[in-house]
Formats: sequence, structure tokens, C-alpha cells
Amino acid sequence: MGSTLLCPQHQKPITQLNITKGQEKRIFCTDCDTENQTLISFEEAMKLWQNLEGKAVQKFLNFKNTKVPQLDQLLSKFQQYREQALKFINSLIETTDDYRFQFQKAIDREINQIKALKEDMDIKKLKEISEILSEKLTEEENENNHVGNLNLERVLIKEKELFSELKKNSLMIHLEIKKLIQQNQQEVKIRPVNFQQINSIKQQYDCYALAFNKAGNVVVSGSGKDIIVWKFEQDKLTQLQTLSGHNYNVNCLTFSQNQLFFVSGACDSQIMIWREQAKNNWKCDQTINEHANSICSLIISQNDDFIYSCSLDNSIKVWVKNLDNQFEQYQSLLGHTGSVYSISLNLKETQLISSSRDKSIIVWEIGEDKLWKKLQIIQNDDYGYRIAFISNVAFFWQRYGNGVAQIYLFDKQLLNYKILKRINMKEQLTDGYYLCPSIFHKKQHLIISKHSKNFYILRKLQNNRFSLLQTIEFPSSTLFGAISVNADYLIVWNDKTKDIQIWKNQ
Repeated sequence: MGSTLLCPQHQKPITQLNITKGQEKRIFCTDCDTENQTLISFEEAMKLWQNLEGKAVQKFLNFKNTKVPQLDQLLSKFQQYREQALKFINSLIETTDDYRFQFQKAIDREINQIKALKEDMDIKKLKEISEILSEKLTEEENENNHVGNLNLERVLIKEKELFSELKKNSLMIHLEIKKLIQQNQQEVKIRPVNFQQINSIKQQYDCYALAFNKAGNVVVSGSGKDIIVWKFEQDKLTQLQTLSGHNYNVNCLTFSQNQLFFVSGACDSQIMIWREQAKNNWKCDQTINEHANSICSLIISQNDDFIYSCSLDNSIKVWVKNLDNQFEQYQSLLGHTGSVYSISLNLKETQLISSSRDKSIIVWEIGEDKLWKKLQIIQNDDYGYRIAFISNVAFFWQRYGNGVAQIYLFDKQLLNYKILKRINMKEQLTDGYYLCPSIFHKKQHLIISKHSKNFYILRKLQNNRFSLLQTIEFPSSTLFGAISVNADYLIVWNDKTKDIQIWKNQ
């Protein structure tokens, strides 16, 4: 203890304490009147206090040792939600971990406060100690495990409040996770698949490409070297506009995310960007003529700043939007020795895959310098017309030959892609045409892929399992289609019936 404590009345060192309940005078020196007083020495009082202190510290240590594992179990449960919930779960786990850290800090802080009482004790606190000892000795006769009702009671109250708050917040986090999972399931309800034809409209000219806008109320279709803009409403297509500009057949069409423009590629090696000048009035805003052969596939990035194209000229090109809202060449990806039929970006847009006539698949990865580099070359015994990412680390590849599709999965240890499984399609013949890219519908976990005369609709299930849900057969292998953003509609054209058919998921 610091300096010697003196009796306020006689200014002599305090030697004894009265710990009898209900007494007014608590501290005594050698000159004080001690008649009819039940006293203990100062040293005895401090031993009693140290005993209480030890019990309090042990209580908190026991509390920490029992409650922290419970928090660890709670964190473990949160980890189980990781695969079901959205990206926000990581931050929630960090929040829970922070509560655990703050909880431990609070317990340690209170223990240190108890230990520090002896270091800054004064007359007032000494009186309080005497009161506590008096209460404690009386209460211990009736209840052995009870702790005093001043500083210790304050600590226990704080302990209860802290743990109550922790439980409350943990419950709130749990309920929030559950609520968001339920909301996600409600917003994106996985529906059964049963597409049935409900309508059609004649189109005599070859239609090698179709696309829905994001809202699902506008459709564009190739019509020979022209493009037709359709209004899609009440399960019907109504022609709005015919766009001219390409010199040969249009091969591919895709809408931007903001719906303000779409892009077309054709056999004339040109890429054309079409913007809506006024309602239902689209005009070509830019023509890109850098490829040396037919355009096979086009992708627009999620922020609409990049366009990716592949061609029969063996190359892949990346185009970036400049300050004038025009697209200019950003990078040319060379590595294939044959026509590049199909390309696909993963969901994070950090990897690009390409499938070529040279029987290879190239996996490209964006580097720290923001340039694309070859990550892996996968050599096959056949070439494929269609390829599509189905997650950030898995992709679908459709062989040209025997109707077999292959699923590739990224191996995190070997840092490359390996075949996960093969899926046998109904039609075992070779495919008829290289256009019509495979589509992965992320919200419904659907893969829509054309092979020979059939459209195959598969669902990606948990644990890397796949189920073939529906096969739609057409009279010709020269067929092309697109699916709406909400996966309610499939539109298809084939060169036998010469019509755009509207199929609805019933």
C-alpha cells in the first residue's frame, strides 16, 4: 500500500477495523475508544480482502474459460452458413470475432481494476472495504458463493450486461443471416424447368444470333446481314426497327448491362455498337474493323467498359471505352493456332477462357498490370464450339464430336484446371454449326447448351453435381437461341421452320 493511513481524529496510524454490520465507526488507531467494539487487525482485514479478491478473479477466469468456448462454437456455426449465405457473412463473422475480443478485453480490464484497488486505496475506500467485509462475512454464513455488493457487484452487473449484449447481438446476427438467406431464396426461387412453345413469328432470312435486353422487353435478332429490333410483350414479338450496316450475316449479338447499347459481330469481320438515340430508335454509334475474319462471339463486361471478341482469325481482342465513350483496342490475345469459336468470362472477371479449332482451351488471367496472360493451355483430342464459366473456378465445355460435355474445376493446389466429370448428351452426332454460345444462368444455376438438333438444359446442383432437366429437339441442327434474364423465356430460330419460336417455362 502507499503512504501510512492515519486516523482522522488522532492522526495516528490505523491499526484495527470494525467489520460488525450496522456500525458507524469503522477505523481505529491505538488512541481510539475500542470498548464494546468487535475489531480485527488491519492485517487480518487485508487478508480477508485478498481472499475475496482471489475468489473474484477466479470467478472471472472460470467465466472466461467457459464462455469463450461457447463463443468459439457460435463462430463455428456461423462458418457453416458461409456456403449458403452471400458475401456479407465474412464481415459478420469478423464482427462476432470482434465481440469475442472485446469480451475478453472487458473481463481482463475488470480483473485488473480489482487488483489495482490496493494501489490507490484511501480512507474512503478503506471504509468501503470495511463495509464490504462486514457484508461479506454476514452473507457467507448464509450463502457461500455470494460476492460482495459494491465494487464486485458492479463488476458482476457489468459482466451480466456484457454477456447479455453479446447474446443479443449474436442472436441478431444469426437472425439477420437467416433472414437474408430466406430473402435470397424468395427473391431467386429455384424453379422447375419445363419449357413449352407458346408462340412464333416467321423470319425467312437466316437468324444466327438473338439476344434479350436486361429488362426482357426488347429482343434483337439477326436477319441475314441486318438486325431486327423487337418489342417483347405479353408473350409476343412486335417488330420495331430494322438496322442495316453489316455487309454479311450477323453472327452474334449481346446487350450491355445498362441497356443503353448492344453490340453485333458479323461475317464481314466488323463489330458494330448500336445506341438508342430515342425510344425505339437505334443507330450505329461506332464500327470496329480490326479483326481479319468472321466474328464468332462477343462479351460485354459487367460495368460496360470492356468488350471481348473472338474470331475465325485465331485471335481474341479486348476493347476499352475511352473518354469519348468510344471503344478502342486494349489488348490482342494471341495463342491459338486455329479459329477461336467461343469465349467466356468468370463472374469476377479475373479469368477468360477460349475454345478453338486447334483443339485447345486457353485459360487467361488478368495480371497486376491489368493485362491478360496465359495461365494454362488444355489440349484435347477434339475441338469444341461452346464454352462457359459456371462459377469463378469451374467451366463447361461442349465437344464438337460425340455429344459429350466436360466440366472443368480449378485445383487450388496445382493451380490449374482439371476435368471434374463428363456429361453424356442425348444426341451423339457431331454438331452442325459453331455459333450459338452456351449460356450459364447464374440465378437459376442453369446451363443452356445447343448440340446438333437439340437444346439441352442442365442444372448445376450442390457438391458439383449436375442434372439434365430438359432436352428440346428441333428439325435442324442449324438453330440458334437466347434465354431471358429471368429465365422465363427461351427464343429459338432454325432453318427448317424459318420462324422465331417463343418457349415459356411453365
